[in-house]
Amino acid sequence: MFVATLTLAVTSPAMASPILVPVESLIKAGIDINEDTLAELLLDQDIVVASQGATINPLAVSASAHAFTGNFAIARVSADWNDADFGNVTIETGWNGDTTGVVFPDFSPALPQWQYSFRALTDSVFNLSYSAKAFYTSPTFPGLPLVYQLFSSFSVLWDGTDVRDIADSGSGALAFPLVAETDYKITILSRTTFSDSREGA
Repeated sequence: MFVATLTLAVTSPAMASPILVPVESLIKAGIDINEDTLAELLLDQDIVVASQGATINPLAVSASAHAFTGNFAIARVSADWNDADFGNVTIETGWNGDTTGVVFPDFSPALPQWQYSFRALTDSVFNLSYSAKAFYTSPTFPGLPLVYQLFSSFSVLWDGTDVRDIADSGSGALAFPLVAETDYKITILSRTTFSDSREGA
């Protein structure tokens, strides 16, 4: 099983009154599973979307797709909020691949996987901390060793501009200055792809 996760914590400085007004938020989970042939055969697809307007409620979506029996990919995205100023988002992608040949689950059809639009009520700072992890466990097939590849990449966009690429694992923080009575949009894109190839097949 291969798993890549990205956890985000959104916070704004503590103030006596809210500093953000939500405009819209959206999450997506999606998967394309392609067989690595010249025709790039699409074996399965699943895309699930949840969105809301100027409210802050928990959102969660889950997608799954299968290539062959016992071979599947999952994508889950959830967003939980204390209020417009504080929240947590988790993106998880996983791939259980035991197939002969080469199969690629591609999670990019879900772009973007999280998006939050809001208006700042006062001059302040929008803080985003992140933690990304990627790991796998490898089953054993006598005489047919598996070659696994994991391409895990998340991008942070601030008002449409790519400001940080997060690959495989690591943690960090971003801070964006806010100007009162100005609209902003933060977006998380995932370009995570897994492949499994059984040598000698």
